[in-house]
Amino acid sequence: MIDSVVFSPMKENKSRKVLKKNGPRQTTEMEKDLYWNFLFISRTIPIHLVIDENHKNLTVKVFVYLLKINW
Repeated sequence: MIDSVVFSPMKENKSRKVLKKNGPRQTTEMEKDLYWNFLFISRTIPIHLVIDENHKNLTVKVFVYLLKINW
């Protein structure tokens, strides 16, 4: 049986930058590496995250953008 694509947890944090902090709300921009395996091929995919946190309501909104993929 052929395995599907397996994503491992995001391990490497390339950059992190707080864009805006307004009281209990904070917007953060992060760049991470996502590792994946398909059959015998494993690669890293750089992704770009924008995280909007509200510490008062304990809510988080995450926006994910793919960056260029190097093969």
